Amino acid sequence: MKILTIYATKYGSTETVAGWINERFILGGHTAECKNVAGNPECGGYDAVLLGSGIYSHKFLSEMEQYIASNIDALMLTKTALFGVAMRTETFFRRGNAYGGTVMLERYGAMLGQRCVAGRILGGEMIFEKLSETDKHRLEKFYHSIALSESEQATRKHPRTMLNKAQCWDFAEEVIDCLGKV
Repeated sequence: MKILTIYATKYGSTETVAGWINERFILGGHTAECKNVAGNPECGGYDAVLLGSGIYSHKFLSEMEQYIASNIDALMLTKTALFGVAMRTETFFRRGNAYGGTVMLERYGAMLGQRCVAGRILGGEMIFEKLSETDKHRLEKFYHSIALSESEQATRKHPRTMLNKAQCWDFAEEVIDCLGKV
């Protein structure tokens, strides 16, 4: 099977995740390529295309959103899968609203319809000091909106990683399994 993984990254975690997913495809005997969305890669001619991005403000980076919109016709001709990279991989509720988890992928899955065979949120990395001032402000605003205490906010601002190669390989295997069933 010929598979293309396209990723959008801001601080590098999504590039790492995409590389691990691609590595597992190759180890499984598939022809696989991994490309940054910034290069506007051609997505035709593949058996499957994975689209992945860091999750910011509850959505993909704008570069990935623009790529999907610009290439929707070509993407509708192949099987697709989605992955987001975030610090919270499961859905949670605060003040009556759902955040995190695969909820963040729903809009992209809806765009791709039946061609989208799998999706998952995978663990990322967050080093508060490396964030841009804009991203620091947005994160603090989000923490306030979900009513985190000062101590919870301080804990979340400590450098932490949820990058997990085994989790990425597991997702790659899930995608292959789903592709075989379609």
